[in-house]
Amino acid sequence: MNRPTRCAACTTMLLLLAAALATGCRSGPKREDPPPPAAMHHVRLGKQAMEIGDWRRAVAELETARQLAPNSFTVAMALGRAYAGRGWHERALAEFERAEKLYPRSGEAALEIGRVWLAKNRLEEAQQAFDRAIEENPRYAAPHFWKGVAYVAQNRNDKAHEQYRLAIRKDPDYHDAYINLGLLEQNNGYYEIAERHYRSALTIRPRSYLARVNLGLCYLDQHRYERALAELNRALELQPKSVPALIARAMAYEGMDRLEAARRDYRAALRLAPGATIARERLAALEQRMRAPKRSLTD
Repeated sequence: MNRPTRCAACTTMLLLLAAALATGCRSGPKREDPPPPAAMHHVRLGKQAMEIGDWRRAVAELETARQLAPNSFTVAMALGRAYAGRGWHERALAEFERAEKLYPRSGEAALEIGRVWLAKNRLEEAQQAFDRAIEENPRYAAPHFWKGVAYVAQNRNDKAHEQYRLAIRKDPDYHDAYINLGLLEQNNGYYEIAERHYRSALTIRPRSYLARVNLGLCYLDQHRYERALAELNRALELQPKSVPALIARAMAYEGMDRLEAARRDYRAALRLAPGATIARERLAALEQRMRAPKRSLTD
């Protein structure tokens, strides 16, 4: 049986999945009273627009809310996130800095400042902001998680591991921290520990796509193809258009010598993401293998 090598393919997918975690943030502590009803109406509309990725509308609604409630922490935080979503980092920083002055004890504004610096790859400034968030609110778990993400970007995985552990100590239900701990252990070859972290994430969030797909990759690394296939099928039930899951499932099929199924998944991945180099290269190698004449036992 020909075993597909993991090497760059799965490593790249793992990094993509880790990056996918940097899209949200666990809420901080209870904040100020809500802004006036008229402003809150625009805040709700702005948040609805953000949920569907309509950043232009989100900014427009939240700038209107700011006019109605210029001293509202809630409005400033929402508008800062809308600016960040549009890629307007300087405006986002200014709005989060304004929010921090309005309500410094939460640590939430400092956290978002750090996330903007992280998006700009300004890692030292990011770490300083995360440290400030921890100082402002020592019980807040999220700054530890994001310090861990920044440490991974600096290739300081031991430090990242420590920060993810601190996040879980402060918030035992921190799903994303378990996922990222699993990624660190998996990339170091500690598969049983990684599996435990992914299972912990699934206990917290049973329909977690990230936990399922990374658990599948963990089994794939160990050439446990049937287990990998089962988890990747579950991941694709949750996100049918997941390119990383399709590529990983194709690799599992290859390991099981189910070559036609593997080709089907590589092609599906390329239809969704024509620039997916891993899928293109593996599909070419697979089709060459399928075209090669079969050698008889007497050759």
